[in-house]
Amino acid sequence: MHRMTPFAQLPIKACLELDLAGQVQGVGLRPMLYRLAQSLDLKGLIFNHETGVRAELDGPVDRLERYCVEVQRHAQLPIILREFRKHLTTPRGFHDLRVIKNPWSQKTVSSPQLLSIPPDAATCADCWRDFFDLDHRLFRYPFISCTACGPRWSILRQLPFERAGTTLVEFPLCLECIANFENPADRRFNAQTISCPRCGPCVRLLTSSRTSGAQSTEAIFETRRLIRNGAVGLIKGVGGFQLIGNALDAGVIARIRELKARPAKALAIMINNLQNFLAIGGTASDWQRLTSAAAPIASLEGIRLATSALLAPDLREIGVMAPTTGLHYLLGDSDSVLVVTSGNRKGSPLPRDLSEISLEVGRDIDFILDHNRRISHGIDDSVVRGDLILRKARGLTPQVWPGFLGTEKKPPTVALGTDMKNSAAIAYNGTVIELPYAGELGDLAGVERQRQEIQNVLELLCLKPEFATVDNHPASLTDYLRPQGISNTRPVPHHLAHAYSVAKDTNVDMILTFDGTGLNENGELKGSEGYLYTDHLLAPRLSLRASPLVGGDTSIRFPWRSAVAMLTTTNFPLVKLQALFPEITKNHLITMMKLCRSGSLASMCSSLGRWFDAAAAIIEFGSRETSYEAQGPIRLEHLAVPFDHNEALPDCVDTSGPLTEIDGGALLVQLAEWRLAGQLSTVSLAFLAHDQVARAVARAISRFNVRSVVGTGGVFQNQLFFARLSHHLEVDGIVLMRPSGIPVNDQSIALGQLAYLNRKGDSCTSSV
Repeated sequence: MHRMTPFAQLPIKACLELDLAGQVQGVGLRPMLYRLAQSLDLKGLIFNHETGVRAELDGPVDRLERYCVEVQRHAQLPIILREFRKHLTTPRGFHDLRVIKNPWSQKTVSSPQLLSIPPDAATCADCWRDFFDLDHRLFRYPFISCTACGPRWSILRQLPFERAGTTLVEFPLCLECIANFENPADRRFNAQTISCPRCGPCVRLLTSSRTSGAQSTEAIFETRRLIRNGAVGLIKGVGGFQLIGNALDAGVIARIRELKARPAKALAIMINNLQNFLAIGGTASDWQRLTSAAAPIASLEGIRLATSALLAPDLREIGVMAPTTGLHYLLGDSDSVLVVTSGNRKGSPLPRDLSEISLEVGRDIDFILDHNRRISHGIDDSVVRGDLILRKARGLTPQVWPGFLGTEKKPPTVALGTDMKNSAAIAYNGTVIELPYAGELGDLAGVERQRQEIQNVLELLCLKPEFATVDNHPASLTDYLRPQGISNTRPVPHHLAHAYSVAKDTNVDMILTFDGTGLNENGELKGSEGYLYTDHLLAPRLSLRASPLVGGDTSIRFPWRSAVAMLTTTNFPLVKLQALFPEITKNHLITMMKLCRSGSLASMCSSLGRWFDAAAAIIEFGSRETSYEAQGPIRLEHLAVPFDHNEALPDCVDTSGPLTEIDGGALLVQLAEWRLAGQLSTVSLAFLAHDQVARAVARAISRFNVRSVVGTGGVFQNQLFFARLSHHLEVDGIVLMRPSGIPVNDQSIALGQLAYLNRKGDSCTSSV
């Protein structure tokens, strides 16, 4: 018997009520809906509202049915349809077809799972064609955009995404822009960010010799000349001010490093075009990623520059980005390579306007290139390495995760993340809104900026959370991020948050959380935990053996201290420690050894991140102080050169206790002996450090009846360790994975905190 569809059961004419949700605002969906409706001669209204896009269209039922099919067929990236709800009712009597502003007078967020919060999008290919077209009225216009690209989150003041709810409301459209905006046949039909030289933002240059500076075209031309002649300055990008200079000038690089207090950490560069990118060792596929809507900084091997060693002294890779806006493109010549980095001092938040800039023109920098489009939400550039997201920011966030916590109704909750690589997340009725990377909570200004940002987003979403999560370390600053009106907080163990951030959509048997240090539920310092994952609950089963962490953060800044501590637990002789670290006095080493053995001023810590610190110090880093997080291990990874070897793995896996423990000290003794013997090169030792610890972890995992493992935590940013561990697990038929879509580092802690509260048997309604 033929089964009739709902459409077929209705009269020949009807009104279609179509509700679309997901990533549907600021991505050109309404113009697409209009053109499809126009092609089918449908009449009605199309509009944004607080939770998505709606179309109300009159027409014959068969055409309405075809319309629904065509909408789904044409909805391509950056449009993401997560909800497609249709309902037919009696005709409304529409006489024309219009795209209108939100007709709903009451602003509410009754269904956050339908929220559409558009991320910023880099200049699209169509706009670049207009940008380079001599005959186009937007030729070389620095703020060119359309329905598919341009600022979104950075200028958003209220939902839904309409020009009136953005900072662009300060720029009324000229007649030509209005004509484009209202013409359905125009590519900028209903483009909320449209502007031109007549009606759009203005650029001005500030130098020590003039306070107002040159305007627009003259300002950009003068800025480019200054950069070409070795000047260093700030430019106002999409989400904040960026420090910029000639990447081929050693003096410029040194000056930027001094301003940023960044003596060794890598600096990113900007390449203006594909031809130039290919000439310095890039590939066409990499360029395609650099010029995507997200336009991240990508850490790439094979980039050849005369200043490579100055830009990234610890790496074989260099962070590369393409121009994300017309303004960025105009600052470089066809063959230029520019350093582009955030315009804040170390530990301070990214400046969004002139009042927040701490660098002074004439004393610190040579110029500031400003513009008068206000920034509502500061946001840094995203960073990727291969398939890993290292920093999830511009173009990738904010991100809405419908159903991340299921469908059960629960009170709104805000997760405040952790101190390093802070990012917050907001949950309501199962949906999670992941906010952009906010950096390190290094000073009061940074803490206050992020607290205010979280408060602003909650107001934007019309949400009043009842609960907040914080990191459970007693010295954590995350509690200071707590929005007004929230008294209930729940401390969440650091590594359980790591684990639950990947557990939700991961069908695995074991989760590894390998990073630096964090407190577990018992207040112990951890960083090398393996959990069996059963029935949505985690049970700790694996760990590195604990060793003393003398002086806390001092040991993190000086990796040799971790090496001495771990070797001391194995009774490694003093004379050999002196040979490994000749710069450290004998008395200092003796004192360290006594502190380790007595437990005075030392906490016990089991951390694979600290193990890699120790290995780096033994093999190459020595007694130096680090200038950025994980500098020793990062150098170690990039030093390593793979080779075939048959060195035995020491007996380092102990299954006698409640946890299977890996004796990291025994592995370090082996590395130390090899280094002192002098028969293996530094690059070989660097490879062996990764390979041997990966073999030890794989051997420990093989004791459990598991077939799939997922790794998270900062250590899993190490591509060589991941590759070696994956290789050794494959021997036993075990698959190793990493999460996709979220960083493995601390930026995803907020997501994990929410998932931890949502685990079986717990509730957000409890507080500690």
